[in-house]
Amino acid sequence: MKKIALIISGLLYSGLSQASALYFYEIGTEDVGLAGAGQAARAQDASTIVTNPAGMTRLPDHMFTGGMQAMGGDISYQLKDENGRSSPGNVMNVFPNASGFYTQKINDDLYAGIGLYGNYGLGIDFGNWAGDRLIKKSTMVAMTLSPSLAYKLNDRLSIGASANLNYGFLSLTRSVDGTDQKDKDHDWAMSYRLGLLMQLTEQTRAGITWTSKTDYNFNIDGKARLPNLPNTEYDLPISAQVRAPQQIMLSLVHDINKQWSVMGDLGWQDWSQFGSPQSPLPARRATNKTA
Repeated sequence: MKKIALIISGLLYSGLSQASALYFYEIGTEDVGLAGAGQAARAQDASTIVTNPAGMTRLPDHMFTGGMQAMGGDISYQLKDENGRSSPGNVMNVFPNASGFYTQKINDDLYAGIGLYGNYGLGIDFGNWAGDRLIKKSTMVAMTLSPSLAYKLNDRLSIGASANLNYGFLSLTRSVDGTDQKDKDHDWAMSYRLGLLMQLTEQTRAGITWTSKTDYNFNIDGKARLPNLPNTEYDLPISAQVRAPQQIMLSLVHDINKQWSVMGDLGWQDWSQFGSPQSPLPARRATNKTA
């Protein structure tokens, strides 16, 4: 009984860890074409709400910006199975992303804006593999609503702030008696963003943005049946904490002329606690039920 609980815990722990491992710098706007370079200092459209809310002070009286993007990759999982059962191979699904932003000038010094975007999550699909009774598919996705304000202190210095309402969704699909069983949960969390934009010279500006961490807490109830114990059903509740790390971005933009600019970033993300996400599976919760 204890050995079975440990195996289940390890497989689900690794699956949930992978399902929360992508945090995008880009959000489907013009940042993609520039690889995000200079994002905290450019302030070229309304998506500056995400990259540096202080940048709204450089925008026209009102502006809307929207975008879409998709990301794919390769996360290979090879199973060493003496019985010759299949390995899932590449388990990563194509992950879509969409965003929309609007900014409005209130007066000569005060600007407001709101954004809706997704820049965190991942979908994995193990398919019909040897461990599909424990995990077959898993998806974690987050969306953020970001009301923001910016204030121009003077012609060379602006500040900005955002209060972000984040929605996180987690689903886990397992094979139970030959059919897919999907369990899901969601959570709401708050995060914050502060930005500073400085016009150093007529052609050079610098920006710095801090974004706080976001913690999602998920609880999923589910059942599993193991192949060697066909008449035994196990309750497998999962409690998982998924964290989007805090980050700091420092950017510099130098306009050579109207057509050419040089730009760059120095970024830091705090992944110090990400290597040990919490997915407790108490022994008392792995109870068998004989049919």
